[in-house]
Order: sequence, then structure tokens, then C-alpha cells
Amino acid sequence: MEGVISANLGRFDSREASGALNTELVDDVFVVRYAGTWSESDGQIENLGAGDDYRASDSQAARASLLWLMKDAMELTLRAYYADALATGDAPTGLGILPRGADFSGYSSTGLDFWESEAGQNGEYGASGDGVAATFSWALNEGLEFTSITAIDSGDFIVQQDADGGPADIFNIAWSADHEQFNQELRLKYNNEGVRV
Repeated sequence: MEGVISANLGRFDSREASGALNTELVDDVFVVRYAGTWSESDGQIENLGAGDDYRASDSQAARASLLWLMKDAMELTLRAYYADALATGDAPTGLGILPRGADFSGYSSTGLDFWESEAGQNGEYGASGDGVAATFSWALNEGLEFTSITAIDSGDFIVQQDADGGPADIFNIAWSADHEQFNQELRLKYNNEGVRV
């Protein structure tokens, strides 16, 4: 059994940790590996309006793998993963065309310093995904190998932007999507005496 773990601290209350563990369940037959990571940080730009501060982040991911060393030059690897990340983007600044730089709602960002914003929403950027995969390899004879890769994945993401930079809902936009996919790949590889196919 072997493993590794690390942790870091930084500015803006940023914190992160990661680790991995490898172990044999059955000697020379079953091997497992676990790995994960986590990070979080407060925003760099204070949002005096609604929502969290800008440039904040929160993410985590994990993966588990099982390797089965089968007989007759065959092996099977199973993997499962999960990942989730959420962050707030840069703070928009509205420069209106009315007196004092006001926009059509009468709002002006005059008086805010560089590290402040009064946007109505904090512009979240998020993505998540999970999936499983199986890889089967079989050395049929000297130089000839068959491989099958089967995978199922799903995920989603969201992008929000407060483009006007003020508390009024003048120009806010959001995109989102989700997906599911299935993949099946079959390979037959030959590599012997200088011949590769």
C-alpha cells in the first residue's frame, strides 16, 4: 500500500488538498487506486450587491480505479469519476451614457473602488460531470493485442453574466446545458518484428 497527500493555503483564504492511495486487494490479481482533490477560495472583489464575492471558487473531484490482472494475458480496468466546480467570474463595471456615468435605471458606479462591485448577480460559472469506463485488453498472441473501451458519461454546465454591472436587471444573460453520452471503441493492434498495424 502506498499513498500521497498534500495541502496548501494561500491568499484570499484559498485552501486546497489532494491525495491518492494505491493498494493490492489480492496480490498480483486486484489493484485499486483512489484519488481526490478539493479547493476553495473567497472572492477577490467584494460584491456589495446580491450574491457572493467575485473570483471565488469551490471545486472537488474524485476517481476510483480497479485493475484486474486476469489469466491468459488479459486485464480489465474499471474506472469511475465525479467532478464538480463552481466559480464566480470577474466583476463587470457599467459606464452609463447619462450624467455621472449613470445607466438607464439611474445607477452609477461612481464612488466604488477597484475591488468593489454592486452587480445584481455574481455571474456564476459551474460545471459538473460523472462517468464510468471499462477497458479490456487481451494479448491474443505475440504482437497481436485486442482492446475494448466502453464508457458512459454525463455532465452539465451553467454560465451567468451580469453584463450591465449594476443592481438593476438590465442586461443579465445565462446559458446552461447538459449531456449524456455512450462510447464504445474496439481496437486490434499488431506490433512485431518491425511491423506495426
